[in-house]
This record gives sequence, structure tokens and C-alpha cells, in this order.
Amino acid sequence: MRMSTVQKDILLLLYEHSGRGNQAVSFSAISMFTLLNQHRARPVPVTDFRRACHKLLAIGLVEKYRDEQSQKVVFRLSAEGKTSASLLYCR
Repeated sequence: MRMSTVQKDILLLLYEHSGRGNQAVSFSAISMFTLLNQHRARPVPVTDFRRACHKLLAIGLVEKYRDEQSQKVVFRLSAEGKTSASLLYCR
């Protein structure tokens, strides 16, 4: 499957912050969005970010749940997502 730049960036962000797949690290959607746009000349629109997250969720590369303490929507890499992200990271 062909992935957009935003989808690849989300996978790489989660992968890099999880110790390259060795730890289960979760990010709230707003934290990911902020980190993703931090060093971009043209920020990613929130609708494109949301669409990319939903697509990654639909194909099983990320898992989405609600944090019990903060009640925020949180994403983390699935097992298949770790594999895909490691392949992207090694390129």
C-alpha cells in the first residue's frame, strides 16, 4: 500500500519515540499533531492529519484508545505498524 508523507511521518514519529519499537509509547492526537508541525515550513492541516490517522487505524498500523486518566484520544503503533515503521526507518 502506498502511504502519504503525513502517514509516514506519523509512523516514524511513533517509532522513534518508542525507542525504535522496543517500548509501547502512546501519544495523544494533539501532541502528535504539534510535534508533526513543529519544524515544517507549511504546517499539515488538521483535517489531513485526522484523515491520515484514521487511514492508519483502518489498515491496522496504529491502535487508538482513550486514556483512562486524561480521557484524551491516544495512538500507539500496532505490531504490524512497528514492522512497517522499521522498514521506513531503515531506508
